[in-house]
Amino acid sequence: MPDRDDLLRGAGEVAAAVREGWPEGAAGRSGPQGVADRTDALAATGPSMETLLLQALGDDAFAGVSPAIHQTSLFTFDSFEQMRSTLDGREYRYVYTRGRNPTVEAFERMIALLEGADEAVAFASGMAAISAVLLGTVRSGDRIVCVRNVYPDAHRLMTQLLPRFGVGVEFVDGTDTAAALEAVAGAGTPARLLYLESPTSQLFELQDLEPLAAEARRLGTLTVLDNSWATPLGQRPLSAGVDLVIHSASKYLSGHSDVVAGVVAGSSALIESLRRSELMMLGGKLAPLEAWLLVRGV
Repeated sequence: MPDRDDLLRGAGEVAAAVREGWPEGAAGRSGPQGVADRTDALAATGPSMETLLLQALGDDAFAGVSPAIHQTSLFTFDSFEQMRSTLDGREYRYVYTRGRNPTVEAFERMIALLEGADEAVAFASGMAAISAVLLGTVRSGDRIVCVRNVYPDAHRLMTQLLPRFGVGVEFVDGTDTAAALEAVAGAGTPARLLYLESPTSQLFELQDLEPLAAEARRLGTLTVLDNSWATPLGQRPLSAGVDLVIHSASKYLSGHSDVVAGVVAGSSALIESLRRSELMMLGGKLAPLEAWLLVRGV
């Protein structure tokens, strides 16, 4: 059975191969033509996305057709030395499901593959994912620039909770790229975070991701995008320069309206920071059963 590093390495190689085979600009392109370009490219370059996702699941110890549900809170060790080496970081083993769980990791690998990300980390809801990202990236005195018409509870988080901790929020018309970037630049001190949602909730307004992400990066501003509505089949924001992608997995990723979950995808450095800090300390972890249902849905 391959270890975690083998699985992550394999998923990363597959994601890189898929990205390399896409037509120029197709990765970040939204709408029917973007989907068609990516579908044609995948068909021409090798295994279907369905096959790639199955490979991302890894091997089951008992060769089960369906992945196992590891419904456990704790994992055991063969010896005290094994426990010590694991807790010291010298050996990788599962310890406590609030941090890592094999079933949850299977879902995370699938989302990382779909989004072309290094890694992904799953949460108990979309709002748990959004809250972890915002609380993990801003500090007192920071400023967020957010597009208008975002998911209502995300709006409430930014207007009702974050101001208690000295975080300012400015809402802009995301369809006006120049105005949005002017707000990001500010009066000498750039925003800490640019929060996008394309398309937006309710009105489905779109943003031009590449110029927004490029200028934000030049200014040192982190770019976050809620990709729940478009899904990775409609657009892959990381390939357009966005730093972190959030999903309410309760929606299209689940597809069955029987799960509440969230997930964040991005670079290993950003995802591991969220996993070690906000996931562990705030405790908004995804349960193994829900993760298994999401694997089925994806």
